[in-house]
Amino acid sequence: MIVAASVVLGAAGAYFYVWREISQPEVQLAYRLAKYLDGAVNDNQRSLILAKPIPEAAKQRYLERVRQSDGEEAMRKAQIEIQGLELGGSDYQRLLLYSHLGRDRLLASPTACAEWVAVWSDYPSAVSELAGRQPVQVLRCGPMSVTILERECTGK
Repeated sequence: MIVAASVVLGAAGAYFYVWREISQPEVQLAYRLAKYLDGAVNDNQRSLILAKPIPEAAKQRYLERVRQSDGEEAMRKAQIEIQGLELGGSDYQRLLLYSHLGRDRLLASPTACAEWVAVWSDYPSAVSELAGRQPVQVLRCGPMSVTILERECTGK
């Protein structure tokens, strides 16, 4: 009886945990954006994802913990790893997981022209990026949104 009750409580706890995690607005938006871009972006097109970067304070806390537990060399390796993630932040990383497009077509840095632009509402320069532009689609979940724009790239 105790084992059966433990199994039921464990399954209920796992279900509640997963439900709570996937119901977060940023997770829902990343999934919906991935599905939208998977269907809209053609084979020869790219999409620029403008999402909130990882906060500097969070990076420093992480690096300090690595240094305290594993030493200076581990901290230098962690700094290199963070630099790869730094451009896109958490929302960009989630989008990479959900989308079929991949890093070569989901750009985190505006270094090259992209035919599609997705601007997260908490992106630091969201207001200036969206000024005077007509969105193709706006995805909303709770207090957050992602505005999708289409533009022409000439001379790629």
